[in-house]
Amino acid sequence: MTLDGFLTFLGLAAAVFAIIPPVARLRIRLQLGVQVALAVMGVTLALYFEFFQFVALPCPAALGSLCRLLQMPKEGRFTPEMVAFVVVLIWMVLAFLAATLLPPSQRSLGPMADLLEELFHQERFGEAVDFVLPHLDFIDRAQSRGLWSQRTHDWLAGNQIVDVEALLAERKNASRSRRFRGFLRPLAKLFPSGNHAQENAERILNSMYLTTQFMDYVSRQRPSVAGMLVTLDAHQRFDFSDRLLNSLVSAPGSRLYEELERNAKYEGVGDNLVIGHNFILRAYFSNVRVAELLHAWKPIGDYVISQIHNADDSGRARLNGRSVDFDEDRWRDPIAVGVAYFDLMVRSAFSQDIDDSMWLAYLDHFVDELEEVYDASGEAIDANDEFPTWASRLIYEIFKVLGGWVELARKAPMNSPHHEFPGSLHVGSSSIPANAARSLGVSLHHILRSARIGDSFAMYMVECVIRDLRYLAQPEDKEARRFLIKSIVTGGGHDGDMAYGARLAHLMSGIDYVLIHDVNDLVEAAQVAFPGLRFKG
Repeated sequence: MTLDGFLTFLGLAAAVFAIIPPVARLRIRLQLGVQVALAVMGVTLALYFEFFQFVALPCPAALGSLCRLLQMPKEGRFTPEMVAFVVVLIWMVLAFLAATLLPPSQRSLGPMADLLEELFHQERFGEAVDFVLPHLDFIDRAQSRGLWSQRTHDWLAGNQIVDVEALLAERKNASRSRRFRGFLRPLAKLFPSGNHAQENAERILNSMYLTTQFMDYVSRQRPSVAGMLVTLDAHQRFDFSDRLLNSLVSAPGSRLYEELERNAKYEGVGDNLVIGHNFILRAYFSNVRVAELLHAWKPIGDYVISQIHNADDSGRARLNGRSVDFDEDRWRDPIAVGVAYFDLMVRSAFSQDIDDSMWLAYLDHFVDELEEVYDASGEAIDANDEFPTWASRLIYEIFKVLGGWVELARKAPMNSPHHEFPGSLHVGSSSIPANAARSLGVSLHHILRSARIGDSFAMYMVECVIRDLRYLAQPEDKEARRFLIKSIVTGGGHDGDMAYGARLAHLMSGIDYVLIHDVNDLVEAAQVAFPGLRFKG
């Protein structure tokens, strides 16, 4: 390589640096110390061999016979210019490997936090994501003091969080361990505390989790990143999850609406109820423990309740209008989408045998709120229609979902918590079918005690519940059937409510005799609960 060639290479290197993607330049800035060291060594050696004939140094005598290998004969084939070329080539390879493979260090977290805040200030969220994403796990471990140097320092210094139960269980061993580590405590100074790394990692994660504009960006354009932030084991994810779900459900047409609609049309096999490219739903439900830990039901449930309870005139007009084109318009309706969200969440919990009901009782609160605003007196409304209003169709969908959860009892393994039914409606349980049966009874109580809902639609809801009961006809369904009957008769635990019993008797008298014949045990239980009433049997 001639001197002109070397200068040309330096010019090309500068040009390449100018045109590479901004994220690559940011990563190089994090490794500036390494890159500068490589550049100094590369340029120095290349210039040394370019001017070898003027600045050549004699081989030290101490190297002895090795000098024959290190010296360059003037008439040799391997010239200093060739060595300069090899030096430049090795420099390029090492610089590339450092830029692509060298992991971040604790010291690099400070510059990384500064660069990220600069990108956020300029609203360059796409570059910020590409810059931080490959190192997200490292950043999270630094924040939670999970890096090996941090853990070693904390162990030697005795800064670990004490497990009180383990300490009480093994006092002697714990005391001996503390005395042993007392001798080792001075060694903690040999390892960096990692406090600055922890602070800078927290700065990075706070920027990502707490910046509203960034949350809006990832929810709209990078949902896979939103899913990663939800599943990352960082303490900021709890508040982030609440704000993310509330933002998504409050914006009809958002990514959550799209994913729920797409997932509802998917006919898959096995227990994986969420298709792969639904990144938001997959983050919460592919491992339902994530949804359980983050209380993923609360933002959706609270929003649906507030949407009904605080509905303005146009909102109430919508709820009490006709229910035409429901199958198409449901995916733009927050209440219908909320019901679909709960259905997917609960079914995912059941399929993964999670010992939690996932607060499915939110649905009977939905029915309660819908009953409060129910009005089928509009001029265009026929009270005798199957679904007189939009609200009535929503109530039916809730009853349908609750009934489907009750029927899951037939699919639960014998050792599953979802195969169990408590002896009383007033005893708590984590069983999804049991809680669904109770919620179904409570929902029926809201309907039958309502003065706003006419007999035609109320009778239809009673018929839906009786059909759910008739489905539980096998010997192994005995406990589920008993529990559902008790819930229907008492309205989900409202024992002795004569007004409820009277309307239940009245509506059951109008139901098809063949259907009633299949639920004689329901009729008998109702007759025992309300001896002064006459139930059709």
